[in-house]
Amino acid sequence: MDTYRELLLQYGLQADNVLSALIRVQTSDVGVSGANIYYSLLLGAEKKPLILGKPLKLEHTNNASIEDFSQNMGQIFARYQEAIGDLSKLFHVYASYPANVMASVMIKAGISKALTAQTVEQFKAGHGPGICNGYDIYCGI
Repeated sequence: MDTYRELLLQYGLQADNVLSALIRVQTSDVGVSGANIYYSLLLGAEKKPLILGKPLKLEHTNNASIEDFSQNMGQIFARYQEAIGDLSKLFHVYASYPANVMASVMIKAGISKALTAQTVEQFKAGHGPGICNGYDIYCGI
């Protein structure tokens, strides 16, 4: 949490005091054969999720064990650090037409046109016209 707060302060942004880490484990009905470990941050009192990257996966191999799962859990802290490093790169990318960039990224990601249009309109209403950085676009999505 401190790393994320420091990153935001570096770029003149204030991290909400209500900031927490979220780790979600999703498994199939076969229990130890497969599991996904998702990691994200929850921002503000409304706990808006900031997804930090792809989940750690333990594939369905019929030989997966609790030890394999524990090793994946051990990688969570490293993934948070890596994701924060990747987020910091977004502060150095600027878009003159952020709404267009946001729409293009969302459509390429397979998000419906209706949801894309709604998200872009909300972003434009909150951000206004003008240049913004990649982090703003990322959070907007």
